[in-house]
Amino acid sequence: MAAVLPASARRTNNGRFCRAKAFIRNDNAANRLKASCSTLVKQENEKNVRDPEVCNGFPLRGRRVVELNVLAKALDGGCEACGAALRLSDCIKETVSGIRSLLYISWSNSECGDTNVYRTNKTHRSTGTTRGRPIFDVNTKLAADVVHAKRPLGSSLYSIKTQNKSLTDMMIQYFQRCFGYALKQNKDGEEGVQNGLKSIVPHAYGDHSSCGNWCGFLKNPASYKHRGLPRGKDLTDKSLRQSLEKIVEVSRVLILRKTGKEILSLKEKQKTREYKKKRIEKKEKRLKKTTQLENREGQQYSSGMGFEGHDDAQKIPAPPAASKIERVSLTKDYNQIIFELETSGRGNDAEILQIAATDGKDEFSIYIKPCNVISPEASAVNKLTFQRGILFNDGKPITDAVAINVALKTFIEWLKSRTCILVAHNCESFDARFLVQAAEKNGVMEDLVETVSGFTDSLSAFMELLLVRKSHRQVNLVQDLLYKSYEVHNALADVQTLFQLVNKFVNVKLLQCSSQNELQSFMGGILSEAPKGKETSGSYPAAIS
Repeated sequence: MAAVLPASARRTNNGRFCRAKAFIRNDNAANRLKASCSTLVKQENEKNVRDPEVCNGFPLRGRRVVELNVLAKALDGGCEACGAALRLSDCIKETVSGIRSLLYISWSNSECGDTNVYRTNKTHRSTGTTRGRPIFDVNTKLAADVVHAKRPLGSSLYSIKTQNKSLTDMMIQYFQRCFGYALKQNKDGEEGVQNGLKSIVPHAYGDHSSCGNWCGFLKNPASYKHRGLPRGKDLTDKSLRQSLEKIVEVSRVLILRKTGKEILSLKEKQKTREYKKKRIEKKEKRLKKTTQLENREGQQYSSGMGFEGHDDAQKIPAPPAASKIERVSLTKDYNQIIFELETSGRGNDAEILQIAATDGKDEFSIYIKPCNVISPEASAVNKLTFQRGILFNDGKPITDAVAINVALKTFIEWLKSRTCILVAHNCESFDARFLVQAAEKNGVMEDLVETVSGFTDSLSAFMELLLVRKSHRQVNLVQDLLYKSYEVHNALADVQTLFQLVNKFVNVKLLQCSSQNELQSFMGGILSEAPKGKETSGSYPAAIS
């Protein structure tokens, strides 16, 4: 007796039972696969096809991703029918699919007249066997690249999901889908990709001013609804929008980095004016906060502070009384002392190695033994090295080098015989800053205040005097204005040549104009951060203004 199958059951090719709906669905999929395979075979075997619109001259235009070994091997084989040699310029038609193509090449001089079809890339089959439709490797890689590009975006969105409760899985998939659209629809233009990525978040929030022709709102504003957003409406969470814009911007920069355009390396970015300005602002803010805390609680940290502290202190000292930055006129009987420092580096922890000064008649020069090593960069410039407790200048030992506190006291004693103003090239950001820092650290700041009335920067004076020059370095000024050379980065030689430059080319009025609260500027960077023209904490020399 034969069994009767129910109407809802069917047998597969393997003899197993399955539901009728599943059987029909699988059967339809198999028929579509067969139809597509037959279409591809028909295209590959198409003969004598000529396109009159593209046969005038070389027919191929635009850019393709071509595997040279695949195309060269096909052309070297010649015509499949007669073996005649083939050339790429004999191409009469092209079928493009994704970023691959099929080339139809026929040699017009050949008697057979056959058309050969060649692939530009390797292919594979999704089934892993010889059956199924051939798929180009390059298209598969392209799809994989899009998935890979969307993955960091999805990870970043899921990471902010805990902070933004309104962000749902459906919204994350929506933004990933939009990101993929921006990459696929603008694959031929980098500018289009960037514009598409920038418009993703505004588009979700109802701002369609930067959208392209892909935007459905521009086509039909009355009935447009978002596919993938809750209830199809625009998003309204402002805090979520800020987070989304940051994440999309990071993803956009990653895409740019792959192209190698518009991205500066960290080393190149550090040379830009914007980066330097931001770095100075952060440094000033950090120093201001440290100064405020130390004014209330005392010094928190400095190199060697454990050896310089007072163990008998029972309470936190009160903040120092504020002193006013007074205006000092150069018309008084002030002596201009040209001074110069050589240091072990350019960082805040660098030590003074040499102090030199001159007023045109008397000269002062003293070498100082450092407590730490001298950086190789500084030694290459000033030729000073420190080995086994001995300071060397260009390989020659300096026997009369002293400690920093002795050198400062000796320098101040030399200055006490006159009312002076200290002048240096790049004084504001280098010489005056290190001198004040060393005086404060070694407890001779009060003596320096009584002796020195202010500081003047000759670099600012020459920059105002010689506006056209690109370089205002002292060595260049000496060569161009005094027509001679000297031992650069020897403090005594530096002050001698700078004295000649200042007295020959810079007048008193210009020197006074270039001294705009110089001391207050660098003291603000080290100690007080007081605004220009206002009072600053501590009793320090008045700046010239």
